[in-house]
Amino acid sequence: GYTHAFESTFESKSGLQEYLDSAALAAFAEGFLPTLSQRSFNWGTDLGMESAELNR
Repeated sequence: GYTHAFESTFESKSGLQEYLDSAALAAFAEGFLPTLSQRSFNWGTDLGMESAELNR
């Protein structure tokens, strides 16, 4: 099963996009994500974004 959960709330699609494009997120992901054996992301549920917009 999963051992960690992170939740982020964004006021807009542009706020989410700014977060996804940030150098800080890239640095965090580079160090943290390889330590996980499983992971699941659902960035767009509340913003109504298509998966093609999110999984680039």
